[in-house]
Parts: sequence; C-alpha cells; structure tokens
Amino acid sequence: MATDAVMSQDELLASFQSITMNENIDQSREILERYNWNLEQAVQQHFNASSPPRRPVQTPPANPPRIVRPRQSSFAWFSSFITRAFDILLRVLQWLPIARNLPRLLTTTTTQSFHQMFERAYQASHPTFFQGSFNGSANQAKRSHQFLLAYFHSPQHYNTQRFCTQVLADQDLINFINENFVFWGGDITDVNAFQLAEDFSVCDFPCLLILKGGSQPTVMSRMEGDAIASPRLIQDGLAAILDAHGAQLVAARLEEEERQHARLLREEQEAAFRQAEEEDRLRQELEEARQRAIEEQEAEERRKQQEESEAIERALQAEQREKERKLHLREEKRRGLPEEPAAGTAGVTTIRVITPTGPVARRFLSSNTVQQLKDFAEVSMEADFEDFLLVTVRPRKVFTDLTQTLDEAALCPNAVVHVESVCDD
Repeated sequence: MATDAVMSQDELLASFQSITMNENIDQSREILERYNWNLEQAVQQHFNASSPPRRPVQTPPANPPRIVRPRQSSFAWFSSFITRAFDILLRVLQWLPIARNLPRLLTTTTTQSFHQMFERAYQASHPTFFQGSFNGSANQAKRSHQFLLAYFHSPQHYNTQRFCTQVLADQDLINFINENFVFWGGDITDVNAFQLAEDFSVCDFPCLLILKGGSQPTVMSRMEGDAIASPRLIQDGLAAILDAHGAQLVAARLEEEERQHARLLREEQEAAFRQAEEEDRLRQELEEARQRAIEEQEAEERRKQQEESEAIERALQAEQREKERKLHLREEKRRGLPEEPAAGTAGVTTIRVITPTGPVARRFLSSNTVQQLKDFAEVSMEADFEDFLLVTVRPRKVFTDLTQTLDEAALCPNAVVHVESVCDD
C-alpha cells in the first residue's frame, strides 16, 4: 500500500506525532485508526480533546485519503541542479577577499525579492514577513521573546498554489501568526534558503518550522506537506507549541524586563551620581572662583596701599629734600650777604624790610645791589617764599632789576620796602 506516489501509514503517523508532539506511538496509531487514517480529523480531535473547539469539526470521510505526490518534473530537477551549482560557486567565492560581503548582500537582496515575488505571484493576504535575513529574524525573535515561524517555499510543488492563496491567506491565521510569532519566508530556489532547508532537514513542502530564536536557532517543531492542509491545523499546532513552551518565553520576557529595569535603575543612579558629582564640581569651582576673587581683591588693596605708602614716602622724602635744599640755599645766601657796615660809615643806608613774619632792618652800603637786599629779606623770613617782589608803598615801585645798586634804586640814605608775594592780587 505504501508506494512512492502514496503517503504511507508510517508517514501519516510521523506527521501526526510531529504536529501533536505526542511521543506515544501506540496512542497516535489508535487515534489515526479511529479516524480511518484521516490526518486532519485526527489532529483536530487531538487538540479538541485538550482545548475548547474553535470551529465545528468536519465529519470525516468514509474512505481514508490517498494523497498522491507527482513525480519531480524535468524543470524541477534542472532548477535543483542549478541551485546546487550556485551554492557550490558561492562557497568558493566566500574564500576570496573581494567577495567577503557577498553572502550577506545576497541574503538581504533575495529575501526582499522573495517578498516581492510572493505578493506579485499570489496577490493574497499573508502574515507579515520579516524584512531581513534569516539570522536577522532569529535575532529579532530572541529580542522580542517570541518563536520564529519559518516558511520554506517551493514554487514548483503542487500544494504551493493552494497553500499560499487559501491556507496562508486565512485572516484568523494571519492575525494569530502576527500576534505571536516572527514570520520569515524563503524560496528554496534561492541558494541561502535552500541551504537552510538542508540544514533543518526539510523533506516536504509547504514547510513551516517553529524555532527558538538566537544566534543558533533550535527547531521546536515542524509542519510539512499535507499535515498543514488547513488553517485550523496550523493554528492548532502553533497554539500547542505556545501552550507547551510559552512559559519559557514568558519567563525569558520577565527576566529581560527585570534586567531592563535593573539596567534603567542603574543608569538612573549613575546619572544621578554624575549629576551630583557635576553639581559638586560646579560648587567647588564657584567657591574657588569666589576665593580667588577675594584673594585678588585683597592683593589689589594691598598693592594700592603699598603704592600709596610708597607715594607718601616719596613725597615726604621729596619734601624733605626740598626743605634741605632751601635751607642749604638760604644758608648759602646768608653766607653770601655782605658784612653789615658800622653806623656812620660813608655811603651807608638803613633799610627796613616789612616781611610776612615781621619787620627786619639792616644797614647796607649804597653800592650793594637790590639782589643782596632781596637775599637779606629771604633769609630773614621764617616762612618760605619761593618767589616774591620788593616794593615801596609811597610811591609804589616794584624793584624788578635786581642788578641795580641801592643808590640807583633810590633806596638811600634810608628806605622802607615791603615783601610782596607774586601770588598776591
């Protein structure tokens, strides 16, 4: 009864165990025999026994199904040959430096091309394909704590048209997949998808693999060929996987959330610590700036006081030097005065000088000069008068020619002269 063209009972039994994850062979065989080896009805009964029914169960047909697979056509054989040849060529090119990035580029390009081809060829609704490579979808599944649902597409297979336009287009199935899985698709005529199909031992089409994501995806379950002939079978199988292994995803998600929470808390604490450090640094800088300003102000005040003290000291020293100069000059003028002639000496004149400090009188020879009379008046005054004039009052006369003799100045035989400051009005 089992031939190349007919699915044998052993194959139906293996498919039933793969979908339901029932490892009991005798129990699986009993269920299939109960439904006359109708795989779809047997699977539905298995899931209906463990969960509320989603749809009415169809009445099984009287005769067991005989699913005939057509032999591989020449075109399919040629396509497989070309695919394998291209795969060998790609492996050779990977050793060349110029083609080091070629696999990654081809993977991205062919993935996008498959999405576009799928929509052009079937023009039907479908679950949202992951836009990227298979490795990218596996990593995304791990990050989002979901299972990866990988669809391997064989365009030459006789079930592909119906699967893409009827089964995969079912809206309930689309919603279920979009909500619970990362969905990736690949065409086995592409060398990368073909290599993945070989790595995961895909032996029939259409094929759906449920994988645990990550850098090394692990197959949790698989649905192949006639075992996924209806949306209900697929959805029930996927729901069983979620029921059996969903707790792992929830635990991983909670662990990731705890890690994220701990990371955010640590980042907030580090940010608060950095902010506190920054505020302390700013306060310290402000305090140091204030202290520098006070020190600079005090230094400036000390400098000004020092300059004022030095200026006062220089002024006092200059004043003292000027006083000493004037005393010295006065003493020289005192020593330079002619001797006072005795009373009754011929040509003697007596001159009374009215100074600001009091009157003084002295006898001079009529041949003495007005300069000598002015020197006498200067050395006789207690106060210093740097510049003054000798004048007479009646009649007023200012003696400006200091080289005149007293006789020429009409100050003989006696006279009264006044000392008048040049600043007086």
